[in-house]
Amino acid sequence: MSNDFDDDFSIDDAFKPEIDFENRKKAASRPPDEDLSDPAAPKGTVFYLTVSTPHTDGWEWHGPFPFFAKILRIAQQVARDSPSALATLEHVKSKGFTKLVVKDPIDETQFSVLEVVTMTKAEVLAMLPKPVFTVLASGPMLHDYSEVYGKVMSANAKGRTINSKIIGSFTNGDSARTAAKNAMRDLIANEDNAPEVSSSFPAADAGGGLIMAMNPRAKWEVRVYFETDATCGMQAHFDEDEANVEKECKSSWRPGGV
Repeated sequence: MSNDFDDDFSIDDAFKPEIDFENRKKAASRPPDEDLSDPAAPKGTVFYLTVSTPHTDGWEWHGPFPFFAKILRIAQQVARDSPSALATLEHVKSKGFTKLVVKDPIDETQFSVLEVVTMTKAEVLAMLPKPVFTVLASGPMLHDYSEVYGKVMSANAKGRTINSKIIGSFTNGDSARTAAKNAMRDLIANEDNAPEVSSSFPAADAGGGLIMAMNPRAKWEVRVYFETDATCGMQAHFDEDEANVEKECKSSWRPGGV
């Protein structure tokens, strides 16, 4: 999707963050345990899928969806080059999964983690496939210090994979903005050096928005998106056209922006 916000900027600061890159690299090379239990789905549940790639500090999300079958199709696309992951998906397709690791068939230190997130949101479920507002949070992301330029490069901040999450979806912009503001308040509540907070939202309910906070140590982002798989076209046509599987709506958070 398009990025309405400029993430390509840097801040000059004498502060050089203490980032243990070696231990971070070791941690990123260890895949988590899988959880193949079926995701909790009481009445009124909506489904999301997150895909994290620790070796690139990448994180992306898909949803909300009214049922698990939509997630299965996306997961199969992510796992298409991994025979073992495809076999696992075939085994759990009737009941679902909670967390699945997709290892690179050549380099097993590189992998993606697929995680199903469920939330009880009856009002959102009733509105799908019409567009809804979805709030996402990321941070803290520690600034990267450039030895070449001798300054902190905020656009290269690290930690998106492990510190990103879905806050939830909402049927109107006011509720989404309130949730976004509360999420940012909670993210930075324990910072000794109070971050500077800025925000950008369109007028009325015109679309999404961004709240960003930054101090010399790190930066935080809370974004509001206004889209669902409905924006891919007519739902019935989309479901019938297998050639469109790779066009599932998604938004990706990676270093340098969306």
